[in-house]
Amino acid sequence: MNQIFISLNQIHEADTDDIIRLIGFASEQVISIDKTETGLVVVLEDRADVEEVQSKIHRMIKHKQAPNQQSVIYTNGNAKNHVYGTEFPDDLVRNYGDGLIGLKGEAIWLLEYFDAKFKTIAQSLAAIETQYPTLLPITAFDKTGYLRTSPQYSMFVCHPREDVDNLLKVSREVQRGEVKELVAEPHLVLSPAACFHCYMDLEHAELAEPSVYTFRQKVFRHEGRMNWGGFGRLRDYHVREIVLLGDHEFIVSQRQHVLEEVKRVAEEIGLIMRVSVTSDPFVIPSMQKFKKIQLEEESKIELQLAYGPDNYLAVSSFNIHGTAFTEPFEITVKNVRHTVTGCIGFGLERWVLAFMAQHGTDPVQWKKILNV
Repeated sequence: MNQIFISLNQIHEADTDDIIRLIGFASEQVISIDKTETGLVVVLEDRADVEEVQSKIHRMIKHKQAPNQQSVIYTNGNAKNHVYGTEFPDDLVRNYGDGLIGLKGEAIWLLEYFDAKFKTIAQSLAAIETQYPTLLPITAFDKTGYLRTSPQYSMFVCHPREDVDNLLKVSREVQRGEVKELVAEPHLVLSPAACFHCYMDLEHAELAEPSVYTFRQKVFRHEGRMNWGGFGRLRDYHVREIVLLGDHEFIVSQRQHVLEEVKRVAEEIGLIMRVSVTSDPFVIPSMQKFKKIQLEEESKIELQLAYGPDNYLAVSSFNIHGTAFTEPFEITVKNVRHTVTGCIGFGLERWVLAFMAQHGTDPVQWKKILNV
């Protein structure tokens, strides 16, 4: 069995979980990653080119900003003084494996409760409500820059080639695990971010004034085969999104307003939380430098809910993008010299999971806590 050992001398001990996530994307020849007292043991397939995989891993570690830091700017309680439960009955949450879950019964009601709360906050900003398809044209996806910064999350959609002889082979080739030879080049993707459709919708537009949009969207992310075991780590989920367009001051002020409102919602229902300045989990080595930039500019803030004494789950993200989307999509606001964007996303299933981790799985008790 081929193995690669990464000692703690090569990485910061507090960074091991982040390093494990990175290594999973280094090569498909990686079978498993085990954490020991002295480092990480990376197990490879027997046929693996050990030197090649080792080179890729070291390149990813070399570019990583260490240690991985986030700045906690608010907390409302001691997460250690609480009892948590992260195992849920099938009549509330069905786990299909590899980041796929389905909510059932009263858990669906709970998701709708949170969505209504966040939609009300959006409406307080005079947000325009929209609706978008699930599928996103690959040309628009590429224009967002996502394929350069975070390609690992991408999930491409393709169909069988339109040939009757080809179609007759599809079922057999699926069973053999060779269906990719029968499908056409993809022209669509499952969007990994809820806001992308909004920018495509507004392409070449000049808005009369700073504007806010809101919608509920399904998003899809390939988190990596090594990472599906994490609590709340989902392959597809619902997001209530708020997109902000205007000048920088407008984006900052509206983001802060929404953050305070969401904190209030969490406080009122007794959720233990923290708010942190953090960064995106870039995997591409050359993108690692942007983590430091995001932290310094406070362009990404997360509201995280406790699900264990030392464990927090990011349930809402408050982001400022600068001109990253307005320039490629040529979106402007009248009388604004530099039109920028911000987006605020609420992972609805994550809110449900974290709520149940803190408050249990009895719907009767939920409604007392929620005062409904």
